Amino acid sequence: MDFRKYTITINDADRRLDRIVRCFLPGLSLSGIYKLMRKGLVRLDGKKADPATRAQAGSEVWIASALTESGDIGRERRAEPVSEYVPEIVFQNRDLLFINKPLGIAVHGKGGLDTLIAQDSEALQSLSFRTGPLHRLDRDTTGILAFSRSLEGARWFSSAVHEHALEKYYLGLAEGFLDGEAEWRDRCDDGKEMITLASPVARSEGYPSGSFTLIRYRIITGRKHQIRVQTSHHGHPLAGDSRYGGAKTPDGRYCLHARELVFPKERLDGIPERLFAQIPARFSARIREIFGKDLLAQLERGAVYWNEYDEHQ
Repeated sequence: MDFRKYTITINDADRRLDRIVRCFLPGLSLSGIYKLMRKGLVRLDGKKADPATRAQAGSEVWIASALTESGDIGRERRAEPVSEYVPEIVFQNRDLLFINKPLGIAVHGKGGLDTLIAQDSEALQSLSFRTGPLHRLDRDTTGILAFSRSLEGARWFSSAVHEHALEKYYLGLAEGFLDGEAEWRDRCDDGKEMITLASPVARSEGYPSGSFTLIRYRIITGRKHQIRVQTSHHGHPLAGDSRYGGAKTPDGRYCLHARELVFPKERLDGIPERLFAQIPARFSARIREIFGKDLLAQLERGAVYWNEYDEHQ
């Protein structure tokens, strides 16, 4: 029997063999894959293997040539189509990529960043791993967005998020006058807890269309639309976020920017302590218009973030 052989890469290593094969043969169910393995049509290093076997880098998955040649089961790994989109890169290494997400582009779905950001060359050699976004930002939310570049990077980042070891900070332009720091604890419609820390960075009561507060948010949990929902619930909807009670703006959009990530002490090689994403031009113009150019200059230097009580000073 003839076989085609595919090498297990570092980004496939330590994954169950059945999961690797299923990614490689997406048209098959797990039961179908088990059947092929029992018949010896799918092997590991030329031998029949248990589906639960943890594959190691350098080993080979053997797949019967008849399966891949039929065209309706197997598929070859092909180079990703070239995208004209050029991301603004905040930081990258072999494990992770961080971009400054622009306004008006979704993270997932048709025309989303998961299709616009090119696959890493190492991922293209992998049987089961594909690079992609590791968290979400709304279409009209800008700022730092993390993409996996290796399986190790994806696992480390996801673990840091799950353990609340990764700190996420946002800047948002909200309506009204937020008096002081607040800790908001609310429940989603499904009963899950939402926790957000809100701190006023600057306030303006003399603006013609009303009073505004530039708020620094730290999200402890990560629920859908969390900042938008909670800031509205506590009386300070984002300016322009008409879905959650904000007054409409001429362009129909709000200002919310994922400004900063602070990473835990135990980090992958090359990952810095923190990353900042530059405030986009549209948001900068609103800050300058409402609060003045001096505040904008301070923000761009990061000065307003650090005070004597800040644990990251």
